[in-house]
Amino acid sequence: MNLSVYLLIGLLLALPLAWRSNKIIIAFLFAYWLLIFLWAIQVIHPFSYSPIIWSAQLGIQFDYHIDGLARLFSLLISGIGVLVFMYAVIYTQGDAGKRTKLLYLLQLFAISMLAIVLTNNTIVLFLAWELTTITSFLLIQFDVTDPKANQAAFNGMFISVLGGLAMLAGFILLRQQVGSWSIQSALHALQQGPHSLTAIFCLLVLGAVTKSAQFPFYFWLPGAMKAPTPVSAYLHSATMVNAGIYLLARFHPLFGTLSYWYPTLAFFGMSTMLIAGVLSLFQYDLKALLAYTTLFALGSMVYLLGSDQWLAAEAMAMFLLFHGLYKAAAFMWVGTIDKTYGSRDLLALRGLGRRWLPASLVAIVSLAAMAGLPPFFGFVVKEMLYEAKLASGSVSYVMMAISIFSSMLIAASSFKCLYYWFVGRTTLTKQKTLTFGLLCPLILVVFIICLNSLESYLRPFISAAADSIIWHPVNFESAYSGLSVALSLTTVLGGVLLFFVFHFFYNKAIHWPSVLNPLVLFEKGLAKFLYFGRWFTYITQRQALSTQLMLMFAALLIWLGFALVTNWSQWWMLNWQASSWALSVLSLLLIVSAISLLLSQRFLINMVSLALLGLIMSAIFVLQGAPDVAMTQLLVEILTVIILLVALHKARFPVMTLTVKQRGVHAVIATCVGIAVTLLLFAVVNKSFPTHLSDYFIQNSLPLAYGRNVVNVILVDFRAFDTFGEAIVILATALAIWLLIDKSASNKTRQRES
Repeated sequence: MNLSVYLLIGLLLALPLAWRSNKIIIAFLFAYWLLIFLWAIQVIHPFSYSPIIWSAQLGIQFDYHIDGLARLFSLLISGIGVLVFMYAVIYTQGDAGKRTKLLYLLQLFAISMLAIVLTNNTIVLFLAWELTTITSFLLIQFDVTDPKANQAAFNGMFISVLGGLAMLAGFILLRQQVGSWSIQSALHALQQGPHSLTAIFCLLVLGAVTKSAQFPFYFWLPGAMKAPTPVSAYLHSATMVNAGIYLLARFHPLFGTLSYWYPTLAFFGMSTMLIAGVLSLFQYDLKALLAYTTLFALGSMVYLLGSDQWLAAEAMAMFLLFHGLYKAAAFMWVGTIDKTYGSRDLLALRGLGRRWLPASLVAIVSLAAMAGLPPFFGFVVKEMLYEAKLASGSVSYVMMAISIFSSMLIAASSFKCLYYWFVGRTTLTKQKTLTFGLLCPLILVVFIICLNSLESYLRPFISAAADSIIWHPVNFESAYSGLSVALSLTTVLGGVLLFFVFHFFYNKAIHWPSVLNPLVLFEKGLAKFLYFGRWFTYITQRQALSTQLMLMFAALLIWLGFALVTNWSQWWMLNWQASSWALSVLSLLLIVSAISLLLSQRFLINMVSLALLGLIMSAIFVLQGAPDVAMTQLLVEILTVIILLVALHKARFPVMTLTVKQRGVHAVIATCVGIAVTLLLFAVVNKSFPTHLSDYFIQNSLPLAYGRNVVNVILVDFRAFDTFGEAIVILATALAIWLLIDKSASNKTRQRES
């Protein structure tokens, strides 16, 4: 089966979930993702990878590049996805409506993320990228009645869309340089010679750091905890935020040799690690605490991707996999607690672990893995991270100190959770029993415990992913293994010390200063921008129609004047040609009609003068060989007169009340705009333009569209959808005018009856 067809089946499988999530559909959903998981771990090989062409002319097609990096992310998305979908069914037991909506959105979320990591086409990658943004918005805003959830969803979508548009601009620049939308073609082509990559680098990195919530864009991720817990477990462990990590890893062969690659990623990674470590220690909402530890993990992975060492790529891949396992288990543990006791407040849950042993097992293993405690595999991963950071050629004592201190803070946060989970006495009572609520996190816990024995099996997958990131690895014997073990032990001991210092001296939540909180700054900035928009609308749109038109033409005059001044050579020495006597007479009539509009204050006379202007323009179009344009102009003038007469039916025609000064100002602006437009038109007429488009239409008008009138053929055939859209706009305008007239007549009737 073609992989494209299989992904399409996944999208179609989501359709029945939109109406009903019965047992058969859920079973098919689990089987679908289980098959992808078995393919990712290379147990079965059921797919072919032939591309499906979307647009041959644009070079957009659904094709794939399946390497170690793609398989590692597919393993995470499918493996954790199966457990998250199972947990979502358990989490929503007793509420079929929520289960249907949640499974439907999670399925779309997973398919879009899978498309990101498998595609070899940048346009398809962008579309899947934006689909993850849309689905994450809907998932965070799952409870539409919660204003905080709505605001958090908006914040996440705003930041992600901003980064996505920047990434699209980078892909377009990449296409201009290599002539292809293919990722692998671009990576190979741009390594052959010198190219300008600075703009592409900045745009793609902006897309990555916004998606992966790096400093200063990190504030949207803690807000995303408003989503249901299955969403948080999936978003933080295997999807969405990992998309930015994937983008940096995929384009590492292209940017890894740039001098500013490492400093840029080191800045984002280290800043995020430090801020996340500090803020996690002051959180008492368990989901918020886990969200900040996710930020730390993302920052650490971004920092590792800045290195050009194969060891760093291997450590990043191992940490990516291990972080997904323990973070999904931790979120499911929190969700089960929240559903059972109705609270995520760590202080309210004091001592609960002593009477809930299965939950305590999940807490000990997942939080110990997060802290990097021996003998769990987290200690080995922490050792690999330190060894990779020490092996980096640009490492400094300051950066290493920041990394160690941030890791200590995360360890202290883990110890804080464990301490309050076992020490004290809770006053909470069980609100409901979540049957099999701990089944999925217990499966992950068993896998985490067995990781030490499974390391030899995982190594080939990790090494293959590292090979996909670092194309030209340098083999060397690491000299930092002993030091990395010592630093890992130091991190654990330092975490214990920081926890006790925090517990005995700052035994209450300390809020981050609002003046430094990016979320507060973002929302205040957005509020100010919206206030400015309302103020500007109040100033410009509250005036009379004549005043609004004057402001519009004044602004137009400024831009026209700027164009004339900057391109004076195009119009100053024009080749003025004598006009025919007919054009001269018509031009004189135009001037007379315009003067009549200026001097008269009678509405009916002005309307006639305005219609006369349009009729004269129609005659000029006929003389210049454009009868179709003349007919359009004539119909517009007739329609305008009819609409005005119908609108003013049985009403007194108003008398213009403009003063002489106001009319003088209008006359000056109108005259200047007319002169400027005339000069620009003369400049355009005297300027030569490429003729390949006009030649194409002239040569193909009759053979392809069977029409001799080239303009009509362009409008009706070559630009049919554009013309269709314009027709819809005209129809919508006519309906709006009719409704206004009908409403006005109804109001007059009610006034007479009253």
